[in-house]
Amino acid sequence: MKAIVACLLALTSAAAADRDQLGTPPPPGPPRLALPSSAPPKRKPASLAYAPEALSRFVDALMLDKAGDLRDAAHMYEKANQAGPQANTFYNLADVERRRERYQDAIEAYTKYLELAPDAADRKEVDRAIQTLKATPFLAVIDGFAPDAIVLVDGVLIGPSPVVIQLASGAHHVDRISPTGYRGTNIVAKPGDNDHVVMNPIDDDEPNPGNVVLAGSPAIRSIGGWKDKVTGVEYRIPERFTLEPGHYETDLFGDRRACEKVVFDVPKAKGLLYVYLDAKAPAKPGGCLPLKVRTQLLEVRP
Repeated sequence: MKAIVACLLALTSAAAADRDQLGTPPPPGPPRLALPSSAPPKRKPASLAYAPEALSRFVDALMLDKAGDLRDAAHMYEKANQAGPQANTFYNLADVERRRERYQDAIEAYTKYLELAPDAADRKEVDRAIQTLKATPFLAVIDGFAPDAIVLVDGVLIGPSPVVIQLASGAHHVDRISPTGYRGTNIVAKPGDNDHVVMNPIDDDEPNPGNVVLAGSPAIRSIGGWKDKVTGVEYRIPERFTLEPGHYETDLFGDRRACEKVVFDVPKAKGLLYVYLDAKAPAKPGGCLPLKVRTQLLEVRP
């Protein structure tokens, strides 16, 4: 049953990647974040136009907002708008959602503010805020239950889990490797959006101390395994498995879908060999995948 679930999850990821362009890989090392949520709060006061019930809820929301209870503040601002929609309530709601990193909700509330206050003195400022939120890189939180894990994105080592990272628009491959576990998947980054990616091994009750991880770009758009026709060696992607030290050459999935062979050497040295197949889209429909094999020896210690 677990194997079926794994296949379904991976097929879903592959299908998602098929609809999107590949995102630019991030630089290695600890991520540098530029988040609109980090800007200080901006709030507007109520006016004489507020009905009594809307004003009461607005005041409650403002108190929650200033106390830092952003989730309840957003809920109360919404209740104030239900009692009587006002431009300033939508503005404050937008600012709360911005600080909560719910950027799409913030954009909707800012837009409603401008609809209710078309002649607002800060219209240009709010328009800039909307455009900034729309252009904000996708934010991913990558973690899991297995301790002492490391995270790689598009074959690039980012650092120890958990990782909070902004990613360029498009499809990305993410790997989370623990001392005796592994999980790889594809995600699709959309500007202004975010996701919490929980990556636990499918068989988390069965340790996997394999010495090789084979992963690849979302451009491959396939998962599974194959048996090399010449050597009989079995490969799986994305997967962690054991190979004896030595030189390995094989065709991706045992056929000629890639322009180059998969070639790498498993060293005798201790450590985990990470093999990433950096594939690009074919130059023409139906053509072979341009493929570059990148390897690195990783230390994943408990």
